[in-house]
Amino acid sequence: CPTDSHTATLTVDVPSTTVSIAVGGDVGSTVTDELRAYTTYEVTVEAVSDVRGTSRPSETRRVLTPQTSAREAPGDVRAEAESSTEISVQWSGLSNCRLVNGQITQYRVQYETYSTTETRDYTLGDGEDWRSGGRVTLTGLTRSTNYSISVGAVNENGDVGLYSDPVTTMTHQCILLSVALMILPLLLL
Repeated sequence: CPTDSHTATLTVDVPSTTVSIAVGGDVGSTVTDELRAYTTYEVTVEAVSDVRGTSRPSETRRVLTPQTSAREAPGDVRAEAESSTEISVQWSGLSNCRLVNGQITQYRVQYETYSTTETRDYTLGDGEDWRSGGRVTLTGLTRSTNYSISVGAVNENGDVGLYSDPVTTMTHQCILLSVALMILPLLLL
């Protein structure tokens, strides 16, 4: 008895590539890891039989693969203590469109001490591009404490991508010391 198989042919919009996936028997679907996340494909299906040959292709359908978390971390993360309770954090956005894997809607800033881990979300505003990065001030922090800070991109499904390498900074000892450090150069003039 000859064995029948079915072949699904997928054509990628950009770059133009054709991928054939063979599925045997009565299988109505298949899974492949050859497709990129959040990418539109034009899909046609052809039946292939050892006895009957290849059928006409089905009508072409456009399919968008699901979003997944970004496989790139935000870059150039910088953190600077502004006071005894605040740290300013800024970062550059994702740069490789092939690794974004979805619609980036916000960045998540994760900050931790030796005993706690917290996050703060930075939501992109209207017209703000995820490639631009962002800036946020962490408030309500503990004085004279080291904070390890990293940033990750979040897609519209809420999936967080890779976090940046952490940067560390320490909040100032007290408010008076912060003021004294700002005034000291003026006194030395």
